[in-house]
Amino acid sequence: MKMVDHRIGTFFALRFGVDKIITVSRFLERELVDSYKLDENMIHVIHNSINTEKFNPKVEGDEIRRKYGLEDVPIVLYLGRLAPYKGVHHLIRAIPLILRAKPDVKFLIAGSRRYDMLNLPGMAESLGVRRSVIFTGFVPDKLVPKFYACCDIFCYPSLWEGFGLPVAEAGATGKPVVALRMCAIPEVVQNGLTGLLVEPDYTKLAEAVITLLEDEKMRRKMGWEARNRVTRLFSWRRMVEKTLEVYEEVS
Repeated sequence: MKMVDHRIGTFFALRFGVDKIITVSRFLERELVDSYKLDENMIHVIHNSINTEKFNPKVEGDEIRRKYGLEDVPIVLYLGRLAPYKGVHHLIRAIPLILRAKPDVKFLIAGSRRYDMLNLPGMAESLGVRRSVIFTGFVPDKLVPKFYACCDIFCYPSLWEGFGLPVAEAGATGKPVVALRMCAIPEVVQNGLTGLLVEPDYTKLAEAVITLLEDEKMRRKMGWEARNRVTRLFSWRRMVEKTLEVYEEVS
């Protein structure tokens, strides 16, 4: 019996032959079928799991707000690598539109820079919004839950995701998400219920962020629904049980 988890690499599955393939989203299942012409009956979708104890609504974000002097302002957070495909430039371009409607909002851009990163601070400067944007750099793992906890909205305009762990982590922390309706993100964020999904257009991104900033009741309801969705669909127990079922099927 041979078996491979897609998280290790599709290369081995295609080159050496397997009985079953585990992948972490329906989106990746379609990619395997369409791009590699694999039999969909070989593929089992088992979504990634989230540590719902580490990421939960009881985590306090006051430490982060104090650190950056953001105690009494709305915060929109991006957290992730600053690679071009993560789409942070879409958020930067949306900021002037958002500030016209909500001039007191601040934007935390948290994550490590890469060699191929766009000049995001320069972009913010050229758009005249640099004072409203804080680039935190690398965030230690122990502080990641506190960053989610400090924000009012988590904005994740990524252009490609095999699953989308940050949006699930933010949801587990009870935060509404604004993201793009692309790749696997709609499997994690339920549009209109746990967040708002838009097309890859910075004006649409701005509109969605403004909608949530102006409606605290909607934010709270979506955050509550997001937490419920993550605990129901993306728990460790569910992932382990589903994985064991696949192993038993091929053993």
